Amino acid sequence: MVLSKLLKADRETQLEWLKSQLTDEANEQDTDIITYIHIRAWDEPLGAFIHFDQSRLDDMLGYPEAYDLGESIQNSLPDVSNQRAKAINAGSKLTPAEREVAVAIFEEGQADSDAWISCSGFTLKVDTGASIYIAFSGASLGQGGIDYAFYGLFSNSEAAINYFSKQGDNWFDI
Repeated sequence: MVLSKLLKADRETQLEWLKSQLTDEANEQDTDIITYIHIRAWDEPLGAFIHFDQSRLDDMLGYPEAYDLGESIQNSLPDVSNQRAKAINAGSKLTPAEREVAVAIFEEGQADSDAWISCSGFTLKVDTGASIYIAFSGASLGQGGIDYAFYGLFSNSEAAINYFSKQGDNWFDI
């Protein structure tokens, strides 16, 4: 199959092509093809993206005392007094600067969570001498690693990064 057509093919067609390309290597490793492909998913980590949960931000802004939002804002904005921090926790309307800090605090908390989608893969040289990037994405399993699944084929890792970096609200390079 011509690589340009393969890159445009649906995921199932791409995966079947990939299996046909790696079957011999899997057999040499004495493993089934799906297991071998999943092992290879870890070869070249790219980064991760995250979708920020607007409902969690709304909850934090709606119930500031539960999050001690006033003190958190005070830690970032030195000109916020103790009295103002208490007023924020009591539900006082935030100034634009305070709201900006509150959103940044929320985003930092989300980025530190396991809510991101990791992206990885490997480069495969094909019989024509060209190469193609095999991409995977998956959610964090905490200490259990990442639940990678085949995502698709890209012309190279830069094209995969370009695509994945636009999928969420924030991209983190690895």
